[in-house]
Amino acid sequence: MLFKRIKKLKEKYRRKFFLIATIAVLILAGSLMLTVADFSDGQEPIWGVTFSQKFAKELDLNWRKVYIAMLDDLKIDHVRLAAYWDEVEPVEGEFHFTDLDWMLNQAQRRDVKVTLAVGRRLPRWPECHLPTWSSHLDGQQLDEPVANYISRIIERYKGHIAIDRWQVENEPLLRVFGICPKFSLDQLKSEVALVRSLDPSRPVMTTDSGELSLWLRASKPVDTLGVTMYYRTWNPILKNFRYPWPPAYYAYKAALAGKLRGVDIIGSELQAEPWPPNHLSFTEIDPGLHSKLLNTEELIGNIDFARRTGFGEHYLWGVEWWYWLKENGQPEVWELMRNLWS
Repeated sequence: MLFKRIKKLKEKYRRKFFLIATIAVLILAGSLMLTVADFSDGQEPIWGVTFSQKFAKELDLNWRKVYIAMLDDLKIDHVRLAAYWDEVEPVEGEFHFTDLDWMLNQAQRRDVKVTLAVGRRLPRWPECHLPTWSSHLDGQQLDEPVANYISRIIERYKGHIAIDRWQVENEPLLRVFGICPKFSLDQLKSEVALVRSLDPSRPVMTTDSGELSLWLRASKPVDTLGVTMYYRTWNPILKNFRYPWPPAYYAYKAALAGKLRGVDIIGSELQAEPWPPNHLSFTEIDPGLHSKLLNTEELIGNIDFARRTGFGEHYLWGVEWWYWLKENGQPEVWELMRNLWS
């Protein structure tokens, strides 16, 4: 009798063990499938870059030479530009459009499509690019002068055929990164409404963190939402940190936002430059060490990762760095990127 009971218990636990093992194998297999899943349906996305004249100057480069090389040598045909408030209106009421005029005219001559970003928070550190004359203003006190600057930009360039769409702010609802005053969803809605009223003919986008958000709040007022796509970052706590997300993480969130908000999701900031440790600038790091921070194999992997998300557009981050490497005797990344647009 006792032997039979022991035998039944063994059989019971054996079945439980096999059930648990089977579930574990299925979960593992599903995870692996998601890791390698390709949502592109064999379609190649549109590739573009974000160009920052500010960042080019930080690298001690002639930013106009970088811009022309980007268009003529790499043959890039989609560009995201920033109308930095502190450069456009360095003195209150005095507007300088020379640099923006030049970049847009050069793009027009080559049939390059431009996304022009406006707002207080735009690409590149410190994220918010406020003129010094506004330093005494805080929060909502900035709304009126920001609206005035945005209006001047839209009115000036809404007739420019190089402009494909407007971007309003850059990751405006991300509070864990950047040196910025508080900014609300209502403020974003107000700025988007302003741009639409001045130019109803073009779509409006904003951006959000691809890794740290569900994209549902930022996507409320816009037609298109751009999201970041980072593989490796650095922070004081985790140091050199690799995000574990597979392409499915982005593809499924895009499907959710598309269904609930009716927006198009694109990749607005695909990592194609390293994240320097300890907040060092690139010029403070020996050029020979840059390949250890982000090498060509990783870049190829990042591009393939982005392709597999199935997004229709991706804007790479780092064209100024590619040129800086080339000028410092390391043309490999520049040559690699040329193949992307060939």
